[in-house]
Amino acid sequence: MIHDSAVLTIVSAPPPTSYAEVIARLGALDQTLPPSDGLRWFNRLYAAMTAAVAKNATSAFHDPAYLEDLDCRFADLYFRAIRLFLVDPSTAPRAWKPLFVCRERRDLAPLQFALAGVNAHINRDLCVAVTAAFRDRGGDTSAGGSRHADYQVINQILAQVQGQVKDWLVTGALAEVDRAFGSCDDLLETWSLARARDTAWINGQVRWNLRLSSFLQDAHLESLDRMVGLAGRGFLRPLL
Repeated sequence: MIHDSAVLTIVSAPPPTSYAEVIARLGALDQTLPPSDGLRWFNRLYAAMTAAVAKNATSAFHDPAYLEDLDCRFADLYFRAIRLFLVDPSTAPRAWKPLFVCRERRDLAPLQFALAGVNAHINRDLCVAVTAAFRDRGGDTSAGGSRHADYQVINQILAQVQGQVKDWLVTGALAEVDRAFGSCDDLLETWSLARARDTAWINGQVRWNLRLSSFLQDAHLESLDRMVGLAGRGFLRPLL
């Protein structure tokens, strides 16, 4: 794709260190990716979610510094996945490949691309970001602490965003790319953001307890990567 050189430049910048940097980079991608690129629809949803979390950063959380660090690490895994795929597709995480490979398909709805991206990012990347943030900032992944409580508050924030963007992804985005898929509502109902994030925290706990063995951590992530990639292919089946 002609615009991929510009995309590569954006995702090759140093890791973000603030919400503002993450939002700016997602905005740059939104300006670069055309409506015909399926990646644009996940990127736009992700930008809306990140902006909502940032808006509540100083009022809703016990440990906002941890969550901002987590958000930056999380976003960098997305940027890294794009970068790896554009440089050498064989090195990209399997979880992301269904979306990246299908970016130009015209028989798929924007909502399908968005959900495939959310599936890869939460089910594969989030547990990696959670444990990396704990490793460098101290503490552990035990449920019941203030950081886990903050994590659960984010579920509520993201659920509101998902509700707000649902109509746009199902109708407005489809109108923009001149496609119509009557089954999109059914597809959205099969996805639970809260359950996916709860599972990601549990997988983070698994990674945390395997931290003394890089071999076992890598094996766990490789297995997770394969399963998430399989689920991603399911989101990207034609609905018509």
